[in-house]
Amino acid sequence: MLTAVIVIAYFAIMLGYGVYFAKRNKDIKSYSIASQTLPLYVTIPLVATGIVGAGSTAGLVAGAFRNGMSASFILLGVPIGVLLMYLLGIMKVYRALSIKKGIMTVPQVMRFRYGQVAYLTHAVLSFCVLFMILGATAPSSAGIIAPMLNIDYQLAAWLIIAVLLLQVLLGGMRSIGWISILQGILLFCGTFWVMFKALSAVGGFEGLSASINPAFFQFDRPTFQISLAILMGAIFAQIVNSFSITSIFSAKSAKAAYWGMGIGSAVLIPLGLGLAIVGICAAVLVPQSAPNSAVYNVATLFGTGYGAAISIAILAAVFSTSMPGYLYISTLFVRDIYLGLFKLKADDKKQFWIARIMLVIVCISSTWIGLYAPSIISLVSGAQQIATSYVIVFIMGFLWKRTNEIGAVGTIAFGGGGGLLWYILGKPWGIEPVWVVWAIGIPIILICGLLSKNKVDPGYTAVKEILDEYDRDVIETGKS
Repeated sequence: MLTAVIVIAYFAIMLGYGVYFAKRNKDIKSYSIASQTLPLYVTIPLVATGIVGAGSTAGLVAGAFRNGMSASFILLGVPIGVLLMYLLGIMKVYRALSIKKGIMTVPQVMRFRYGQVAYLTHAVLSFCVLFMILGATAPSSAGIIAPMLNIDYQLAAWLIIAVLLLQVLLGGMRSIGWISILQGILLFCGTFWVMFKALSAVGGFEGLSASINPAFFQFDRPTFQISLAILMGAIFAQIVNSFSITSIFSAKSAKAAYWGMGIGSAVLIPLGLGLAIVGICAAVLVPQSAPNSAVYNVATLFGTGYGAAISIAILAAVFSTSMPGYLYISTLFVRDIYLGLFKLKADDKKQFWIARIMLVIVCISSTWIGLYAPSIISLVSGAQQIATSYVIVFIMGFLWKRTNEIGAVGTIAFGGGGGLLWYILGKPWGIEPVWVVWAIGIPIILICGLLSKNKVDPGYTAVKEILDEYDRDVIETGKS
């Protein structure tokens, strides 16, 4: 009974946020990026909770249950990636293009830097990638909600997607940004409450060390190559992470955007380590548990309250990622496919309603695929392999003047496609797909650049001019 009350109250609060902010959404800009009004204390939790999802919470605990601390790399690499974004100036590029050109999605940045073909290639593939990833939202959450409420699994999935749909449909980015504060509190409090209780149950760190294989505290399991691949993926994925980049587009100022990214990603270090410790404790306390159920099983050892706490924490993580994800994919469809690919016309008000209609379609169709697909994990993993190719294109595009559109398209098509094929083939010889993507993609973009007749690509010059104009405006007006 207590668990059901907690879950219902959580859903009610989420819907309340959506209803409250509904009247403030009047056009596509206010709906998708909150008219760039989110302050620092909102962008911090928006970044932190937007990056964390089911794979980085329950999945991290399951990984630690099997292999130990190395599972935490999936979150430990995030602040390194954000720092890299800042040092390379990519964060500033996103902000400047958003302010000066009204850009709201990553593919639109691709168009400005490389041109129409690269833009459309990236837009279509980004839509597919996000569609597959978001398809895991309801199924992964239903696995927690169904036993908590003692209801059918599919009923739980559709209940979850209905709450998500209404919240995003009504509130838009303003609602998502402000509710991320609550999501962050639930996520961190629930995780550390269970972590300290689990540590106490095994006799603290000394008892845990004496009860488990010492290799669990090393960072090279199951193999050094796999651990390094996870870390590299976590680092470089941030450069094109639409969930966190949305906070740069939506922030009230550059300070709110940059510090929000920095602090929001830094707090994931203790969260990642805390979740890994929960997984290792679970390996001692509930060794017969299935890895994916370890987090819930170890929490319920200490009572219903602990089980409810960790379940709500994971739900907060899943929802906080999926809400901006669903909003982003609907915006991407309007701005990059409806207007960009099909060349259809629509004013701001019409774009606003098209985004809402697409949100409903994506929520229902991606959930249906997630529930009935033979392997949702395979779909999500395949999508992530495609996305790694974008990183090469973005880094090279802002660092090397000769990088051109042919190289960008080739890297996305052949690098991402090759990595996906490698994954489908079962990762021959145990080689992770990320290395295949880089082995194919990097030579393509380098060769195309070296063979280019232009020593400075026109797209590079265009970005440089926008950055210069942005800097002048900041100096003159003080607004960033």
